[in-house]
Amino acid sequence: MNTESSGTGWDGLTIPYCPTKYDYREKWLEITEVFSACHDTQEIYDQYLKWLSRTFDVPRITIWKRFNADGRFHQIRTVDSEDPSPPIVGTHSLVQRILANKGPFKIDEEGPEDDGLRELAQNTQAAICVPLITTQDGLLGFCTLSNGIDEQSYDLDDFDLLRVIAHHVTMLILQFQLVEEWSVRAKWEAVHKFSGFYLHDLKNLASSLSMVAQNAEQYGHDPEFQASAMRTVRHTSQGIMDLMAKLADESRDIETDRGRNVQTIDLNDLIVETLEAIKKDGCRTILHAGEAIPSLQLKIESIKQVLLNVVLNAQQAMNGQGAIDITTSYDGHCVWIEIEDAGPGIPAARLENLFQPFTSSKENGLGVGLYQCKQMVEDNHGQIRIESQEGHGTKVILTFLPKTADT
Repeated sequence: MNTESSGTGWDGLTIPYCPTKYDYREKWLEITEVFSACHDTQEIYDQYLKWLSRTFDVPRITIWKRFNADGRFHQIRTVDSEDPSPPIVGTHSLVQRILANKGPFKIDEEGPEDDGLRELAQNTQAAICVPLITTQDGLLGFCTLSNGIDEQSYDLDDFDLLRVIAHHVTMLILQFQLVEEWSVRAKWEAVHKFSGFYLHDLKNLASSLSMVAQNAEQYGHDPEFQASAMRTVRHTSQGIMDLMAKLADESRDIETDRGRNVQTIDLNDLIVETLEAIKKDGCRTILHAGEAIPSLQLKIESIKQVLLNVVLNAQQAMNGQGAIDITTSYDGHCVWIEIEDAGPGIPAARLENLFQPFTSSKENGLGVGLYQCKQMVEDNHGQIRIESQEGHGTKVILTFLPKTADT
């Protein structure tokens, strides 16, 4: 052990002085300067990757982030990698080890670890894992670093530095997320109260009428079509009247509407009724109705609006061709609705912020559709998750708690 000086301990023994590998004051000034110029979370991740690459001369570094859209961890940044590793779920053994360790730890490819961890370590060449985690907000993400070219491993000084910097980066990310949330609120205040939502609803209602008109020439003489068309016109007219009433009552607080208009419904019947309004040539919608599904207590119109929005998005993604599968099921705890298309899928860059308002991939989109869907589902005590991979279609998953004697 190298010593430059020594001191005297409380028991009179001489304690050798061991210099640390890093000048922490210098490192702190360095990261303060690096991150001070960042304007959003994306720049934070960029600078974090650059700092890791400069500080640790290793051939492979990856940064992973948990996406709210699907609850999985996606590789969002990397050094020396052509293709990103596939996303991993929250039950993955690496995530479980992160939650158990809380701080940086070595990833050992040998021993009793499962195939999932071994495969991920091989794909990323990961030697150590550094969590981006807080007690209150949970696991935001993590980074992995490979060993150096000379296979030199990491020592305690490296782990201490990585732990301190990861905590700093995590706090910065949370701060920027808070700023972004306040920015969104400010935008809403600047817009006429919920006008964007109502315009979006009106677009969907107009789409229902447009589909009736498109199919009228071909199916207009069919009595079954005539009955279905009249139901669609009646429901759409009522929906427009409801929206007009809401717009006229500008002083009404949306919170006062919570708990009202809740009805006990049969989920499969609700889906069938919703799909009748959007029948069209080309893109088929197939319902795989589960059996023994308990009743749900929901705000019917809001859930219909969610289903309508999701199915219309799927039809647009598939350019009116192919089939959209809707599956309902009950696992003994939650009622599930899965809406799956075979469209082009959602790029990871868009999936990362999918539920953020005022962002849209459509040329004339209002950027409130999925955000509104999330609000409506959560208002009905449900959850929405979207699983998608570019080139492999999209699956929207809705879950609701069934009616019980206590609810």
